[in-house]
Amino acid sequence: MKIDELLANAPQLPQWKELPDLALYMDQVVSLGNRYLEPIISGPITASMVNSYVKKGLMPKPIKKKYSQEHVASLILITIMKQVYSLDDIHEWLLTNVQDNYQENYNSFCKAFNTAFADLDLHHFNLDLHFDESSRAELALNLIIQTVICKIISEHLINEH
Repeated sequence: MKIDELLANAPQLPQWKELPDLALYMDQVVSLGNRYLEPIISGPITASMVNSYVKKGLMPKPIKKKYSQEHVASLILITIMKQVYSLDDIHEWLLTNVQDNYQENYNSFCKAFNTAFADLDLHHFNLDLHFDESSRAELALNLIIQTVICKIISEHLINEH
């Protein structure tokens, strides 16, 4: 997907009430996660990733090999954050910011993400959707720098609690 297509069709993370309210098997959770996140992430979610997240305590253990809304929500949060953060930082953030009221905190995250993506000020990045290779390289550099700075600040906030 090209950047102009991505920005024109801003992805929307599902709110809690939009997640299936029934027990799912692993392949259904993976498929659902990929469907929700396909426009955002670079590679597919796999069953081994889910197993790893459960093993590391990032997601609750399934009950009799069945997964709930909380599992799907966890998978979405982890996969989004994994684009930038280590699993240890994600675990710390989930423990201190999400665990107490999972549904409300998940919805807050999704609302903030969806709003930020939809309200993205393209001029802030000096983005002209009809750019040449040199302006593409300059844009990539600016985004890399902003991402690194935001990551540094947010890691301090995550670990400061």
